[in-house]
Amino acid sequence: MTALRGTASVAGVGESAIGRVPGRSAVRLTADAIVAAVADAGLTLADVDGLLVTPVFVKPYPRQANVVAEYLGLHPRWEATYQASGASACAMVGAASAAILAGLADVVVIASGDNELSGLGTGGVVTELARQREPDVEVPYGLIVPAGFALAAQRHAYDYGTTPQQRATVATTFREHSRLTGRGHKTEPLTVGDVLDSPMIADPFHRLDCSLVSDGAAALVLTSTERARTLAKAPIPVLGVGEAYTHERISNAPSLSSFGGRESSRRAYAMAGLGPQDVDVAGIYDCFSGVLLIELEDLGFVSPGESGPFVEDGGIGLDGRLPTNTHGGLLSYCHPGYPGGMFHLVELARQLRGEAQGRQVRCDVGLGHSMGGIFSTNATAIFGTEATL
Repeated sequence: MTALRGTASVAGVGESAIGRVPGRSAVRLTADAIVAAVADAGLTLADVDGLLVTPVFVKPYPRQANVVAEYLGLHPRWEATYQASGASACAMVGAASAAILAGLADVVVIASGDNELSGLGTGGVVTELARQREPDVEVPYGLIVPAGFALAAQRHAYDYGTTPQQRATVATTFREHSRLTGRGHKTEPLTVGDVLDSPMIADPFHRLDCSLVSDGAAALVLTSTERARTLAKAPIPVLGVGEAYTHERISNAPSLSSFGGRESSRRAYAMAGLGPQDVDVAGIYDCFSGVLLIELEDLGFVSPGESGPFVEDGGIGLDGRLPTNTHGGLLSYCHPGYPGGMFHLVELARQLRGEAQGRQVRCDVGLGHSMGGIFSTNATAIFGTEATL
């Protein structure tokens, strides 16, 4: 496994327009992000010979990768429509890196896009998520996605005394980060009081504890680190990757207070030869405020029960011990479904290249963590700079 360390690098990143983007299909948004990422790397579409894209909710195709490739005039020799739910972003980094090491492709684009807001709307997304859940065991009893995550948040509060104010601080911190980007989906000022005064969705989550529904797409270009050194931007080497798949239904989860992120990160740290103490900046899946608290513990940044006070003391802010989701995350920047986790990785690349204007932190090691289902699928990827090789 250590043979993968540092052999592939992120060479380019790109995004489409985000927020509410009427008139743009999922395919068009994905294509926009790919074109931007390829240009960022100083390459052309003709250089791309590998492609991974995620499925979409709005107007899905059985061969989504083929549709995107055809739209852009690509003819990849290695391609797949990749489905690891919300964990797909970091999981695709691992798959693309392995393909490059194996010689299956030289320049791989990983991309994800959807138009959930303009194509489905908030109510439509909730309905579609419920339709995809277990039809016999969970959904008939009201255990749709927000309720499933709420179970874990309630357990965390019961075990450790986590407070509504601590969860709300996650949302307000990421809103401030989104404001600094100048282009986030939500940039209006947000206070802890605003979060706690917003309607209850699934106890203990208020509406502003919940992630957005957005349109948008993001893409990364990966190639060998050797080739990346000859391109337009400084390489961002992939130092370690790891995945873990623990359950499908939350009712069958081994625990309600710790999940697969503990194992996926352990594998990524081992490959990278690093530990949580070495991470300077993080991009962590934040579909609900309480999810972020659990993941901080599973990823080893704090001990069980310490995430609430850590966040309340400014630990995930730009000046904190672990600047996290410096673009605003799923709670404020953009969340079109599967693509949400890709924006975390784009932001990590910009931070590690020193391009995060107005929100730049000092960093040489960045950790991305993607999660799907109700803590069902977990993938972790660790990135560095040339100094870390």
